Amino acid sequence: MKDGYSSVKALLQNTSMVRHELDAGLQGVGKNIHQLVILCKTYGRG
Repeated sequence: MKDGYSSVKALLQNTSMVRHELDAGLQGVGKNIHQLVILCKTYGRG
């Protein structure tokens, strides 16, 4: 029983790490899109 609990705990830790990586990746993509929008607006006016 103790083995099962520790493996579940490890799985949850891995899941939270993966979720953190995904959040960081999504934030990076959002910043890139934001920069692209700013560039389009800047060149669109010019």
